[in-house]
Amino acid sequence: MEAVMDPDSMRDQKIEELIRLYQVPLLRLCYVQLRDYQRGSWFKHTDRSITPDMLQIGEVQPDTEDMDLSLAVMKLPRKLREAVLLYYYQDMGTEEMAKALGITQSTVSYRLQKGREKLRKLLEGSDQDA
Repeated sequence: MEAVMDPDSMRDQKIEELIRLYQVPLLRLCYVQLRDYQRGSWFKHTDRSITPDMLQIGEVQPDTEDMDLSLAVMKLPRKLREAVLLYYYQDMGTEEMAKALGITQSTVSYRLQKGREKLRKLLEGSDQDA
């Protein structure tokens, strides 16, 4: 007669088996990722001797025009906001954006055009209020 195993203990055994099986490859993957990160130019050129306590926070006042623009961009519909952010803030070209978003280049251009128009209207409206 075959003994019936508790489902919890079976699950625990399977988890332990998976850990034994994948432990070394996962550790190797983590090591490779960390090594690549440390070899990167950002990591090499970052001054890690500066601590957050050394930074002078709050002394620089944000420019009101920059704040207005940022708020206006965030008010755009999602599709137009994506196009504007990728083009102006991430410095992506229209061809690159089309591949990233999975749309045609003409659609990217259209969204940029509409995004600029809406931004212009939003910013002109805020200037008239002031």
